[in-house]
Amino acid sequence: MSVLRVEPVYSVSFHPNDNIVVSGGGDDKAYVWRSDTGEQLFKLESHSDSVAAVKFSTDGSLVATGGMDGKINVYHTSTGEKCASLDGPDEVIWIDWHPKGPALLAGANDGTLWMWK
Repeated sequence: MSVLRVEPVYSVSFHPNDNIVVSGGGDDKAYVWRSDTGEQLFKLESHSDSVAAVKFSTDGSLVATGGMDGKINVYHTSTGEKCASLDGPDEVIWIDWHPKGPALLAGANDGTLWMWK
């Protein structure tokens, strides 16, 4: 008998204009999938530790993932292609996009705040 190992989901973000969702979790990956059909669109595998935070940009064109490995990766939502890799704090706890432009903020377990444009 095989045992199915299920990892926890730590973060979920809904696309602002489409039926698309991104989730990140304990398997060190993020997944982009359709909320209406459940179809997986992309598997984002650029972290070496749990993906603790995920977020679509305000216009939905980009999606960012933040990991407990201190890395933040940014992908094009339409293709799943990575367009930026940012070194940040020790462990990323949360991420958010500025509502007026392509600035990304991240909060860390050590209480620091990071920002990239």
